[in-house]
Amino acid sequence: MLLFLLLMPWSHPPADLTGLADTEEVIRESRRFLEKSGITHGELQPFVVFRTNDELLDRQVAYFGKRKLSGFIRNGFLRFIPSYYWQVSWIDTVDHEDVAITMESYLQPFGATIFRTVHAPDAALIRFHTENRSAADFRLPDRHPSASLPENPEYQDLKPVLRGSVWDNYLMSVDSTYYSEQYDERLVNAVLVPPAAIFEHATRVTVTLNADGQLHQISQQVIIGGQPATEAGAPGEFIRAIFFILAVLLLITLFLRRIFHRLVDVHSAAIYGTIAAILFLLHILLILFQSSAFSFIDQQLLQILAMMLIMVIVSVFFGIFVLMLTGLGESLSREIWPEKITSISLLRMGYLDSSSLGNSTAAGVLGSFIYLGLAALIYTLSDHSYLNPLDGQLFYADSYLFPAWQIMIQSLFWATLITIAVYACLVSWIGINWKNSVLLLISGGIIFTLLSSHHVSTPDSPLIFAFWLVPGIAATWFFLRQDLLAQLVAIFVFVSLWTTVDGRVIPGSPDAWLAWSFVGLAGLLLAGGIVLAEYGKRHGHLPELTPGYIFEIAREQRVERELEIARQVHQSFLPVDLPKLEGMEVAASCHAAFDVGGDYYDVIPIDDHRMAFVVGDVSGKGIQAAFFMTMVKGIFQSLVKEIPEPVPLLTRMNRLFYDNARRGSFISICYGLLDVRDNTLRYARAGHNPAIYLHRQEQKAELLRSGGLALGLTRNDDFEQSLSEVTTKMAPEDTLIFYTDGVTEALNPSGEMYGEERLISEASKHHKLSAQQMLDQITASVTRYAANVPLNDDMTMVVVRKV
Repeated sequence: MLLFLLLMPWSHPPADLTGLADTEEVIRESRRFLEKSGITHGELQPFVVFRTNDELLDRQVAYFGKRKLSGFIRNGFLRFIPSYYWQVSWIDTVDHEDVAITMESYLQPFGATIFRTVHAPDAALIRFHTENRSAADFRLPDRHPSASLPENPEYQDLKPVLRGSVWDNYLMSVDSTYYSEQYDERLVNAVLVPPAAIFEHATRVTVTLNADGQLHQISQQVIIGGQPATEAGAPGEFIRAIFFILAVLLLITLFLRRIFHRLVDVHSAAIYGTIAAILFLLHILLILFQSSAFSFIDQQLLQILAMMLIMVIVSVFFGIFVLMLTGLGESLSREIWPEKITSISLLRMGYLDSSSLGNSTAAGVLGSFIYLGLAALIYTLSDHSYLNPLDGQLFYADSYLFPAWQIMIQSLFWATLITIAVYACLVSWIGINWKNSVLLLISGGIIFTLLSSHHVSTPDSPLIFAFWLVPGIAATWFFLRQDLLAQLVAIFVFVSLWTTVDGRVIPGSPDAWLAWSFVGLAGLLLAGGIVLAEYGKRHGHLPELTPGYIFEIAREQRVERELEIARQVHQSFLPVDLPKLEGMEVAASCHAAFDVGGDYYDVIPIDDHRMAFVVGDVSGKGIQAAFFMTMVKGIFQSLVKEIPEPVPLLTRMNRLFYDNARRGSFISICYGLLDVRDNTLRYARAGHNPAIYLHRQEQKAELLRSGGLALGLTRNDDFEQSLSEVTTKMAPEDTLIFYTDGVTEALNPSGEMYGEERLISEASKHHKLSAQQMLDQITASVTRYAANVPLNDDMTMVVVRKV
């Protein structure tokens, strides 16, 4: 901070602006010139602002350096070369028919600008411009000094119109004369040149008069090193534009991805966004309020209402932008360094007595002093750089109705943008992906540089990035050791003091009180932070600091663990090794559509010559279906060896399931009992898909369609009466296929089902294969048919083949 206060008055060219006139003196000088030029100003209202000529300063600093420029200023060259100048706009506040209300951020009368004069810092007039076609209404035909102007005027002929300007007593010659047209008037232009360069600046003054000899304008062209001082695109602007585009695209992509995965605390982000939208809208309303347009609200009511509606819409979009940044920044920061968002979360929730807030505030102010010292040191050492004010206006106090508010809002904007976008978002994202401290420092410094280089110019050179790189690395180092709130305070104090430096260094500046008040504000923040850090409350862990999505993720992880356990239990209930029976091949598979399936199959030997096969499909899906599947398995295994016959077994299972299951739950079952002594298959089904029987000798497929209701629909005799049993003899190479509807109802991308016919056809093609090979071929066929469409039901098959 001490370096900043000592070096800036020594190295900043405006510090040499001595003898600065006040606004009243400038207005008097402008009014005097208008009167001498035969212009009435009775109905015109003057508006004065002290400005910088950014294009001219770019050329001067690039060509001479700011030390030499300071020497020029000390020797009075601003009297002829307006690098810094007063501008007086004479505005017609009576006629408003063709004037639109604008959102200019500075205070000025409402109306059309008719004339504009440009003055040296000591109020001497340098330029005069006619800005509106209605200027003729303010000229006095019989009171202009050059009515007898010859066709090819000399300098002496033009002296009457130059009276009252700095060019009045300056020995000049007419270099050329040409004609032009403006506002439907034919104009004569006389180009004047001085006998020698003015402080190494070549200059050309053009005096423009209309056909009656009335003064239209006095303009000036400044040439440095053989080139005119005109605006040119700086090389760094292209780099910065590319960075902004890529950064915005990256931030939007990250935000959408995190929103999709529910990793953003939308509630807290909405609070930040709402506050930002309200502050933005309040700022716009204050700008409108400072405009005298409200004096004519009866004439401009619709226009004002339309503008306010637009401002509300813009404020909403700005709030959404802040919501996106804060939501993404909080999410990324919490993932890599959650401790850095604690203080700012406490502030959001109103814990203003927390010692953490005091520590962050005090650290932030001290951090800003580091930034200011480094920036001032680099600014002093870099001769070809200069600090340019925002909007080209040097003094806030004369340009804004609420100058302190203007500085606070713009400082808060840049502090929030840099802190959230650069550090909470981009640096955190880099830290998540590449955990390297050196990389973080360099990348954070570069990003800070690209975003912060708007307030210092290094003309015609990309060295602007080098200028801010050291403070940027220092800011990144500070962030890695502090938190987001400390960084926010640091950048807020830095921007507010850096942008008001002209008020501290220019002798007699009207911004002096404003500039030093922000120094005082920094002191108050530091003192308040130290006191709060010492005597504030030390809050332990507060559950409300944890965003809701963290609890949601924890719940989802808990559910996923429970589902995994249920899936393992479900798989454990299915046979691991299928029993073997002489002369028979058995293969089975079960593919769950969800984490936990509701299909069930089992193969149980009854004795040395009989084996039971069962396939079931529980209504519903997920954990509930798996629960009922477990129940059915227990019922089946407890009964099948005592009651192996199909109809009595299914009848008994139905009663037990009906008594223990919730109403509305049911299960379809397909059951077969095979006796290898006589190759007899006894088969029954309860509301299930018919089994497919492939006859090897007859080379045909048959659907075993026995009757029966599903288990759990009724307990009375209707169930037993609905059952029927099919008995058949299995010949060698005959095959029996049990399956659930997940096989036949598998969908392809067009929404068409696999179907029974396709299943029978596929099984018939592979009737010579073993049971396992046939199962694999059918499963592959269903998978190919479904392509990438996920299963919408569990898919289970049991294949039994007589060898």
